Amino acid sequence: MNDTVIDAVSKSQEETKKIVNDIFYLNIEDAYAEAIKQNKIQNDDGSERLQYCYYDGELTDIVLANFIQLSADNFVDMLSNNTLPIPQSIVSDLQKQLQHVVVIHEADLKAKFSGTFLPDQLDRKYKNAAKEFIWQWFFPAKSLTLLSEIKEHRRYHIHESVVSKALKRL
Repeated sequence: MNDTVIDAVSKSQEETKKIVNDIFYLNIEDAYAEAIKQNKIQNDDGSERLQYCYYDGELTDIVLANFIQLSADNFVDMLSNNTLPIPQSIVSDLQKQLQHVVVIHEADLKAKFSGTFLPDQLDRKYKNAAKEFIWQWFFPAKSLTLLSEIKEHRRYHIHESVVSKALKRL
């Protein structure tokens, strides 16, 4: 076997070992180009599945199990109600965001703020829930909201359009 053939086999084996992750694309063309490759991902339990290629854009009539339309406007909802794997390309940024939330939450507690806004009047049922970390927004607003009738400051989440605009700038 000559050196060229050996090099080609080596490169082919390296490419096979390349780690494949779920990916979020800001345009349909790039997502489709990756989705048609039908790359496989190995789950933690050893089973395999197709790589998910999310894209921001109009719905299309292209039917591929791993080609998923996800508007940047709905990205926050996807994170909140996640039923699909989060693209690995953003995991480290999400971990940094979580640390940012920890810092803000600790500062709010130190400043004796009243916590966050809770859904469906849970703050009446669970008096301390608004101050518990588990209830804090993943994308908290920079400023607090004053509830003048009860003289409390609470933190809300940033508007979804802020996240959408940031994703589109990437």
